[in-house]
Amino acid sequence: MSITATVENGTITLPPDVGLPDGTRVQVVVLEQPPGALPPEYLERVAGALANEPFERPGQGNFEKRASW
Repeated sequence: MSITATVENGTITLPPDVGLPDGTRVQVVVLEQPPGALPPEYLERVAGALANEPFERPGQGNFEKRASW
């Protein structure tokens, strides 16, 4: 079983749906995350957030042809 938890004030807080009984022995492996890196769940949270946005590309104007071409 693999569980992602959070450290708050020095205590590891497990998600409420884990359901481990008190006294269960666990092994903790610290996953190093570089400063400024996105949290692992970021993409799941934002995926599809702009799905209903009407993206339209406005006209780009005329292409300038230069003498060296």
